[in-house]
Amino acid sequence: MQKSSPLITKYDLLGIGLLIHIAFFISASWTKWFNYFFSGSSLHLCCRGLDFYSVPNGAYSFWYGGPLSVTDQTTTHLYGVGFPAVNPNINHPVLTLTVGSFLILFSPAASFYVWMFVKLFVNLAVLTYFFISFRHSKYVYMATFLSLINSTQYLEIEISQFQFVLNTMLFLMLIVLAKNEKSPLGSLFYFLTLIGKPIGLLWIPVFFFKRQWKMLLIGLGLFGIATGIFLFNHSGDYYINNLRDNFFTPNRAGPIQIFTLDALLRYSTPLPESVLTAIKYCSLALVIILSAFKRISLQTGIFLAIAYYLLFYDMTFEYHYTTLIPILAVCLVTRPEFQQLSSRICIILISLPNVMFLLHLLYSWHFKLGPFDATTTMKMDPFLGPDPTVLGWQLCVLSRIVPVILLAICVVKPFIIPTIKDTLAFMKTVRKLNQEHQIPD
Repeated sequence: MQKSSPLITKYDLLGIGLLIHIAFFISASWTKWFNYFFSGSSLHLCCRGLDFYSVPNGAYSFWYGGPLSVTDQTTTHLYGVGFPAVNPNINHPVLTLTVGSFLILFSPAASFYVWMFVKLFVNLAVLTYFFISFRHSKYVYMATFLSLINSTQYLEIEISQFQFVLNTMLFLMLIVLAKNEKSPLGSLFYFLTLIGKPIGLLWIPVFFFKRQWKMLLIGLGLFGIATGIFLFNHSGDYYINNLRDNFFTPNRAGPIQIFTLDALLRYSTPLPESVLTAIKYCSLALVIILSAFKRISLQTGIFLAIAYYLLFYDMTFEYHYTTLIPILAVCLVTRPEFQQLSSRICIILISLPNVMFLLHLLYSWHFKLGPFDATTTMKMDPFLGPDPTVLGWQLCVLSRIVPVILLAICVVKPFIIPTIKDTLAFMKTVRKLNQEHQIPD
């Protein structure tokens, strides 16, 4: 009997993914098809370019002898003249000057879209490199498809964010390390992730326990040099000040744009600050301890560190979840714990939109079911656009963080019992040696 062909082949899957990915850019630059899936505040409907112009503004100011972080209130040398008030620059001086100097070659209006479409071509180039590198994996088609259609990247594209730099360098670093953990390119890409955003500092324990000492030394050394150069004339002080503030000054931001477990617990439960702090630091300690065990791979350790950052960093916006795209793609083609059915289901859920689109739809229908009233989950602001209420925000955050938490549990679960057994065996051996050498416990 002839075997029937599948309804959708793996090649069809790539084609659909590519069409959706291109549709993200068409929507962001023109049609706004996908805006329905997100809140007005996250789309910056009130002030397009709020974050984007901070980088070309900084570069433009610098070349005129001004500081690297400016607003329309602090400089006369402003690149984005005529645009809404822009946030001050918090990006690394190297990123500001390299990317910003390129963008100011174009008009302020055009540069927004130039950066948007640079992302399209670079994304496709990196995904092609990823596909070719792991073409023999049975999961490469699924990994590539999910990378193309991951919904959180639409936000990053639509507001022309610079999270793209971190994500691209992380993707390249992970591909290189998966192919050869001792590759010198790993150090270069690690350094460049830190230039993109310094969340790579959270990976230091992972790299240390996985004996990536050379990569740590070179990557951190280059980052220190690249940062230190701008401290001699104090042009990089804004960057160091921002880093210090993030490390030592808690930001208690919450509804409606912060997408973290920490914010959800803080604004939705009666838990005291001491308990929230304990949860945060115990989670970090758990990630570090797990990374120390040989059974936890380098890639899994990095995933756990990224998950911790997304769940507990004070200022995690939804577009920050794009950082999961490269780590999930590489883990899916290299790590058995990510290939089990439960993990793949979680990865699919992570790639899909949060429930905002459903709230939007139910709100328009004035849907009610028992105590649930959809009209209490959203509000229509004439300036900010459609935004969730606190209840709507809670539902959106839950739909975003629960798959991440479940995936972390799924990938760690196979190693828990063996790790406990290894630890008990190690403790037993140490105790036996102490007794033999008459060393008190």
